[in-house]
Amino acid sequence: METEDTIRILLIKDKPGDVLLIKEMLSESGSQSIDLVHAESLASGLARLSSDPSFDCILLGLHLPDAHGLDLYEKVREHAPATAIVALTGQADDQILLPLLREGLQDYLCKDEITGELLLRAIRYAKDRIRATSEVISSEQRFRKCMNNLTDAVIVVNNDGDIQFLNPAAEHLFRKNSEVLLGSQFGFPITSDENMEIELFAWTKNPIIAEMRVTEIEWEGKPSSLASIRDITERKQMENVLTQTANDLKQSMMELEAANKKILESQKSIIEEERLKVLLQMAGATAHQLNQPLAAMLGNIELLNDPGNTPEEVKDFINEIDVAGKRIADIVKKMEEIRHYETTPYPGCDGIINFDQKIKLLSVEDSDVDFEAIRAVLDDVNQFFWTRAVNLEEALEKINQEKFDLVFLDYILPDGSAFDFLKTIHENGITIPVVVITGQGDETIASQIIRQGACDYLPKNKVTKEILSRIIKNTIEKTHLEKEVNQVQDRLAEMATKDELTGLYNRRFFLDVLKNEVARDKRYAHGLALVMMDLDHFKQINDTYGHVAGDTVLREFGRILTESLRESDIVCRYGGDEFVVIMPHTQSEDAWRICERTRKKVAAYPFEYNGTSFQAMISTGVVEYAKDADQSSDDLIKKADAAMYQAKKDGRNRVNAIGH
Repeated sequence: METEDTIRILLIKDKPGDVLLIKEMLSESGSQSIDLVHAESLASGLARLSSDPSFDCILLGLHLPDAHGLDLYEKVREHAPATAIVALTGQADDQILLPLLREGLQDYLCKDEITGELLLRAIRYAKDRIRATSEVISSEQRFRKCMNNLTDAVIVVNNDGDIQFLNPAAEHLFRKNSEVLLGSQFGFPITSDENMEIELFAWTKNPIIAEMRVTEIEWEGKPSSLASIRDITERKQMENVLTQTANDLKQSMMELEAANKKILESQKSIIEEERLKVLLQMAGATAHQLNQPLAAMLGNIELLNDPGNTPEEVKDFINEIDVAGKRIADIVKKMEEIRHYETTPYPGCDGIINFDQKIKLLSVEDSDVDFEAIRAVLDDVNQFFWTRAVNLEEALEKINQEKFDLVFLDYILPDGSAFDFLKTIHENGITIPVVVITGQGDETIASQIIRQGACDYLPKNKVTKEILSRIIKNTIEKTHLEKEVNQVQDRLAEMATKDELTGLYNRRFFLDVLKNEVARDKRYAHGLALVMMDLDHFKQINDTYGHVAGDTVLREFGRILTESLRESDIVCRYGGDEFVVIMPHTQSEDAWRICERTRKKVAAYPFEYNGTSFQAMISTGVVEYAKDADQSSDDLIKKADAAMYQAKKDGRNRVNAIGH
């Protein structure tokens, strides 16, 4: 009886001995349930697939009586496009296997190396790989559909600069259809993660100015670049007008600046008084109100020192002091509630606490009555600045134009619900606290709203000044705390992979990446070189100039490495004065050439500390990963380390490269 974990396998193989061996191997799978169906020829295998296409994997012999090689694979794939295929061959023949792998073969196994465990692992890997391939194809289809609906032009370019895809907006912008543009050269420089302006039809009277941003992607399984292009011709024309206006105003501003400087200097004492006055006003007290309890307290303390006081008089004085003290404490407590992290520019310093801390609230409410009712609750608190939107579209426009501290959101609006609004701001990366205030819904909706991303939920019939003020304060403080926590988490994540002194990747990151690169090169043989570098006589630098000078050398050396090597190279600090570089897709000869250039650059660099200039040199070991030798990442490290120490034995300040 089949279970949900049963793996259904179609074995297309003609040799009875091999078939029996595979069946025995699969029968030893333990808890794994196997349903194996055998076909002894291509024809019988295709017939089986036509009647029953629900197999999880096909084990395919590459030499059958009625077909072999690539032709055999293509016919099976045509009948089972979504089924994993693992080839079974007598020996690893690259002339046969490489075309099959290029055509999408998931895996292959050599007959002499097959074990039950290896066979099951290959089947599971093949299933996972074809599932991933299917997901990638589906993702690309969704991507194409999405791109076709964009108003911005989108063009995908391969590493040779040839156009692989463009949406209708790109056809309109470039005034050519896809048949003409596909396969042609893009013609503009590709720089990832940078905004740049390009000029289209520069030879005409009305050229088009466009803004382009490029992102690296994988397109149809190959590294490519996606260029998003927007027509900004009208914006540039407006910018030119604004630039001219700004130049006209610049002279006036310079004249005003000189006058303002004199005014600020003469009014410094007045400004300080105004700052204190604003602070006291925000605390709900005037200078006179604070002075009154303070004067009462000091006066009663003085009276308390009179030796002729009766016990009743002493008690009265103490009560008066207690009342004045509580009044002062209440004012101070209100002062402490000012958000100290909000600052504003101030003449003569970087910034001061922003005493004018108005909280900007956006109310998304289509009912005039409800909006006025909610605003009236806080009408006597001049700290709040209200803006209103009557639907979701208007709210999003205002959020894009202006910064708000908090959004009050009605649950049901003319063009959608609170769920639609929360989903939209999440998809657009907008981080703003939202409190849903509504007359509709219940506790179930409230919990769903919170899970969707709202900070709080409040029925309109429960809105009071105390509750609303508390929600505003708690929500804003919580949002600020979450920002600080995220910053700390980002910093911790960086510290886990980066060396603090040099800013390079650390040893732990290096060991993890090297294991992955070795596994990848073992399978695809793209080439992999490992470089180990050590600063010559580094202890002497520390002893002569001090450890601070040594740290300076390490930082500068890390910077030189980063600037000298390629973007694809992974530079890490291994420990102490040892550094390692992983060079994917690189042979030992190319690695040696790159390292020799770096060695010369370091030897010629004038390291400097505390006014003293000195030289530093490096010994370098280069080793190429040998797939045939079945090396592990640890083996590769030991080999690179040995090559580096051989460079030291040979006289230092040199690069020693060894191949297989």
